[in-house]
Amino acid sequence: MPNSSILLIFLLTIVILIAPEENHKTYCEVLTSNNSNCTAYCKEKPECSWGRCEGYFKTNCVCYSDKYQFCE
Repeated sequence: MPNSSILLIFLLTIVILIAPEENHKTYCEVLTSNNSNCTAYCKEKPECSWGRCEGYFKTNCVCYSDKYQFCE
């Protein structure tokens, strides 16, 4: 029994560590990038389709009106 509990905790830890990287792929997708301009598509905010990916895991999509914005 104790072994199964350790295994469960181990698996939960892996899921928690991997989850943020999955969010990066799911919510904010960079479509084009050349020199200083980039286009990002925000799946998490349907009301604003274009934005820039920000945050540590690039999960936050910040809206802007123009399709092209300076990429840091």
